[in-house]
Amino acid sequence: MPQAHSFQSIAQAAREFMAQEGLPGWLIYDYRQSNPIFRQVITPSGHITRPCFLYIPQDGTAWLLTHYVDAGKFAAAAPSAAVAGDAAPGLELLVYSSRQSLLDRLTPLLAAAPQVAMEYSPQNALPRVSRVDAGTVELVRSLGPAVVSSADLMQYATQRWTPQQLASHQRAAAKLRQIVHQAFRRIGARLQDGPTEYEIAEFIRRRFREENLETADGPIVSVNAHCSDPHYEPEPAGSSVIQ
Repeated sequence: MPQAHSFQSIAQAAREFMAQEGLPGWLIYDYRQSNPIFRQVITPSGHITRPCFLYIPQDGTAWLLTHYVDAGKFAAAAPSAAVAGDAAPGLELLVYSSRQSLLDRLTPLLAAAPQVAMEYSPQNALPRVSRVDAGTVELVRSLGPAVVSSADLMQYATQRWTPQQLASHQRAAAKLRQIVHQAFRRIGARLQDGPTEYEIAEFIRRRFREENLETADGPIVSVNAHCSDPHYEPEPAGSSVIQ
């Protein structure tokens, strides 16, 4: 499997983007896995039950603010998980124990930032980005910073492929192209026998297994009226004959 981005590489890329765009900081909020970007940046070792804030400023040390009952779950990323102190290189830990102590620790973190990017999309224009609830956005704004969307920042820092991921994609694409051509040749060779959509889909799935390709869905094999359904997947019953 391709290697995932490390915290250090993501933080470095985020700072590059923030410097270019004049953004003071990136505040990544998560509660019970509501924000998948959080776990792309830093991975706890188990179940987290309280809100977490990961703040990456344009300059200086990044901070992870987590409840004391969850602090031990970040031991791999933050060896001093029981108390504030050194964590992963460039990352320090802050622990809170109540709503007031959360505010007491979050307020100075954001004091110097007139603006922070969060996984927020104005009017939910980009649903895949909109991961922070309205109340948390209101909370952050009440502490001083304006909240802007992290859509471009998040994409720049976490969604670009590594060389290994690109190479994996290219290998898969080459195999898929080969299988598509094989499927059409199979249809052509058996056209007089009336192959069905389902039969060809099964052929493609078998070739996937032979080539060690994995997929959660598909393939879509459709003719005539079924072509108007962009998510059509043939079943044994009701599968159309290819003519």
